Amino acid sequence: MTKRSEYAAAGIPQCRVVDQDQAQTVTMHRLDGEHYAVRATMPLAWVLNTDPADHDLG
Repeated sequence: MTKRSEYAAAGIPQCRVVDQDQAQTVTMHRLDGEHYAVRATMPLAWVLNTDPADHDLG
């Protein structure tokens, strides 16, 4: 949580968090004001095998 707060304070528009669960779930966040809002959650394999434009985070 600390890193996300620091990223938000720096104005970084998006971040991704990879969970160490069996599916290696990726949660994508988009900066919304001073905090991040969850944009999407999906398996890491999908993220790695698609074009970033497909993630609708642009």
